[in-house]
Amino acid sequence: MCCQAAGDTVTAIDRLEKLLAEAKTYFQDRNDMAAWGTLLCFDEASEDLKAAIRLHRSANRRTS
Repeated sequence: MCCQAAGDTVTAIDRLEKLLAEAKTYFQDRNDMAAWGTLLCFDEASEDLKAAIRLHRSANRRTS
């Protein structure tokens, strides 16, 4: 369980990093609509990271 939660967390962080880099590039290219759309995806993906954090906390509570 612990390894799966860690893997999910790494995956979520990788996705967030990718989305931020894309949004930054769009803003630099003055493609604001694409940038804002990408940031909306970032917001949704951040919920995945929050879920991974909750899973980790829950797993730690059960083993403590």
